Amino acid sequence: MSVELESATRLAALKSGIEAKTGETYTDLTGGVNALIAGYGQGGGDDEEAKKGLFYLTDYVDGHPTTLIYNCPGTATEKGLFATNSNYSGYILQYIKKVVMPDTVTTISNDTFSAASSLEEVSNWESITVVHDSAFSINSGGYIGTGKGLQYTEFPPNLTYIGRRAFRKNLPSIAGQIPDTVTHIDADAFAYGGNSNWEITKLPSNLTYIGSNAFMCYRKLLITEIPATVDYVGSSAFHGVYDKTSLTLIKFLGTPTTVGTDAFINNTALADIYVPWAEGAVANAPWGATNATIHYNTTYDENHNPIV
Repeated sequence: MSVELESATRLAALKSGIEAKTGETYTDLTGGVNALIAGYGQGGGDDEEAKKGLFYLTDYVDGHPTTLIYNCPGTATEKGLFATNSNYSGYILQYIKKVVMPDTVTTISNDTFSAASSLEEVSNWESITVVHDSAFSINSGGYIGTGKGLQYTEFPPNLTYIGRRAFRKNLPSIAGQIPDTVTHIDADAFAYGGNSNWEITKLPSNLTYIGSNAFMCYRKLLITEIPATVDYVGSSAFHGVYDKTSLTLIKFLGTPTTVGTDAFINNTALADIYVPWAEGAVANAPWGATNATIHYNTTYDENHNPIV
């Protein structure tokens, strides 16, 4: 089935579902969507009353909304609000390209936007400090969308926590780097970024935790240093970077308590790993980097260059 035909089929299903929910017949999908959302006390459309709801939809193209204005009344978004087919919200959200956040929100909760398979931009989210599990992961729901992923977005400057699968498969092109305020990157946070053109050149200077598979199968990982603050590196954290010109050298600036088994597995270009500890002080060496030489008891100059 072609994308166009499948999209039309799902639109028809959405229209039918809306009519069943509201008991009304709509010739205009926009009106039906607005009625459905308003019926759940969430607001819809461009009238002033609708804008008082939890969110409202605007910038309609071919009968479906492309912008979502979120009026979250608290400091955290609602968990799973658009993650499933509840109230047909998953079908609605699959066309959303832009989300505008309110100034009051500091936390993106679990699965909030995981059905947003066309989402390209998150606007006005500078106040966000926490992005929880699967918040923007697009690997759920099976919804049609452009699949372009986030492109016109820069990370919030005061972000501290990135949850499990938070951006899984969803970072084609991001402005800037992960901010230095981030202390925790959980498992699978950036996994399967093989479609991404975003080059990660450094890890946050205050980072303490890198979860298992955190950067698994990422395309362009140009880091050379593991910050001194890092205490935990999970298994397969840097498994199989796609671009084999990436991850050729790694310098541990501190001594983690744990470096997981196979942390650097399937990185055939990784030739040198510099560590400031004695051989055997951190378990599981060579951490999957079978082609690498480990340089123990390394000291660094003020520019973090190894002193030979």
